[in-house]
Amino acid sequence: MLTRIKVNQSGHTTDEIINKENEIPHINNVKLPRWINIGFMTWLFVALTIGILGTAGPTFVIDRNSSAAWAVAAACMATGSLAGSSISLLGVIKSLSWKQLQLLACFSVAAQMLCFLFISVPLIVWVSGFFGSALVTVSGIRWDTIGQSIGSDKHIHAFVVRDQAVHTIGIPAGMLIFGVSTILNSSAAAVTIVAAIVATMGIFIATVKTPDFL
Repeated sequence: MLTRIKVNQSGHTTDEIINKENEIPHINNVKLPRWINIGFMTWLFVALTIGILGTAGPTFVIDRNSSAAWAVAAACMATGSLAGSSISLLGVIKSLSWKQLQLLACFSVAAQMLCFLFISVPLIVWVSGFFGSALVTVSGIRWDTIGQSIGSDKHIHAFVVRDQAVHTIGIPAGMLIFGVSTILNSSAAAVTIVAAIVATMGIFIATVKTPDFL
């Protein structure tokens, strides 16, 4: 009698894959280094900022400038992301540690929010959008690279899951913050507070002790 065994494209049977998945401990049982967890904290507030910018950016820029100014600002942010990716691939800023990159990313994205909120000079808005997106992209790529080299498979798995959770929670939470604060007529105050916290988190991560290879 013939027995049919379902084989995955990787060459492993279904039972082998299930057993391998069962070997991976729950992420709550995996302890990551303190500096990694602090890094997640900084990314949570950066994600909040991204969420706020996604909703508040068009509102603020169009209100203080024009729809054309916002169109250029959006293009500058997209260009900044592309530039950040290119810089990372080319290894142009290898001399900077991830802590330094995250400090710059936090400062730049905080400045971007404040420029969108208060500045009526289009050029300044465009420049802040470019550098905010570029530095967040560079720091994010370096962070993901670090996550792939922090230890065993279970540590990498925990890193990926928690990192995804940070952004999955942070971005919509930022949108919610702006929406609620707008209803309460306190959007400017909310954006300013979040910008101050993000900048503070950048300073904080810069003081945290990390491995020498970073």
